[in-house]
Amino acid sequence: MRKICPECRGTGYVTAEEELAWRFLKEAAQDFDVTVNEIKGPWRGVKVVEARRYVARELRSRGQTLEAIGMVLNRSHTTILNLLNGTRAR
Repeated sequence: MRKICPECRGTGYVTAEEELAWRFLKEAAQDFDVTVNEIKGPWRGVKVVEARRYVARELRSRGQTLEAIGMVLNRSHTTILNLLNGTRAR
């Protein structure tokens, strides 16, 4: 089990926000039958995008910034904004 420490970066500890993000990533991967690497990677399949949207919505509802969510999902804040608004690339 990873330990949670709000201030100890780089020491093997993670913040509560990082632990929450990891929990949502694992939950989405299981629920949408994809991997965490697919969620964080370049894949754009329907299940992967829906899993990303789930993670983004859960983190946003808990007060995370678009930039913080983007760091979790390896995306820019504008991509997260489009994901949350349901905008698709043409």
